[in-house]
Amino acid sequence: MPNSQNIARRNFLVGTTMGIASASIFAAEYPTHPVKIVVPWPAGGGGDVVVRLIVPAVSELLGQSIVVENRPGASGSIGSALVSRASPDGYTLLFANADSHSIAPHVLKGARYDPDGQFVAIAPIGQFPFGLVVNPRLPANNLKEFISFAKSSRPPITFGTWGIGSSGHILCEMLKSAASIDLLHVPYQGTAPLVTALLSGEVAASLLPLPLVEQHVRSGGFRLLAVTTPQRIDAFASTPTFSEEGLQLGLAAWTGIVGPAGIPPSILGRLRTVFGEAMKGEQVQQALRKLFVVPDARSGQEFGEFIRESNHEWGRAIAKAKIAPQ
Repeated sequence: MPNSQNIARRNFLVGTTMGIASASIFAAEYPTHPVKIVVPWPAGGGGDVVVRLIVPAVSELLGQSIVVENRPGASGSIGSALVSRASPDGYTLLFANADSHSIAPHVLKGARYDPDGQFVAIAPIGQFPFGLVVNPRLPANNLKEFISFAKSSRPPITFGTWGIGSSGHILCEMLKSAASIDLLHVPYQGTAPLVTALLSGEVAASLLPLPLVEQHVRSGGFRLLAVTTPQRIDAFASTPTFSEEGLQLGLAAWTGIVGPAGIPPSILGRLRTVFGEAMKGEQVQQALRKLFVVPDARSGQEFGEFIRESNHEWGRAIAKAKIAPQ
């Protein structure tokens, strides 16, 4: 006659086996309906453009439709908080970047989520290089003239960013400190309205991702004074880097896909594989290069480790710039 210990052991094994089988079946069926990627920025902005660029390849490999939902506001923290509370079933993902994960939790009191504990990394996309651009009416043809004019300008030059606590805001503060100048920070709800404001002269200057400024630089709508990359960019060979001018603004403006913590390992593994394969596609790679995005070949796990390191690096930069939470 079986004793109670044997019965308990048998029940445990049966339950564990059924749990593993259920998880496997769940993963095999996934996805049974469209997957949503939340972009915590306005439609038409840099992040939105990149996500919509890679969605067709991911959708084809996943065998399911993907819906992009824009939930802008508060430097990406509104959409990020939404996903942090979503069911970890693989159907709600997030386009994350340095703004939403490495910066916002340090500078926004309303960013009520833990970027390390409430999310799991799926796949990196790449890093955006930035360029210092000014409205052509500003009397500055290069970085030295910009700094000289800023030192004498009263009131200060208006400097637009895509939100309080955004990477643009932090880089603005770093530029002020490195060049010993004053700039008047003017935040907008995303890069799209900021670009419009800079074109109209509502603000005089900004540090923006190069994909968003290329056409306006070529058309004369913006004047490009410097770039944040380690070396000059072929497409703008005459434009110096900040480091050439003796200024260091080299923090990584990373981007990638994450999900709420707790996604079943089998589903997480599939998502990492699918996004990784999609990113390797030549069509996607060519499109990213046209946007000046520096591809990131890290695995999903390596990407998660990189995000944690980046969070600390940006945190130190924010502390050094003395930016208080708002």
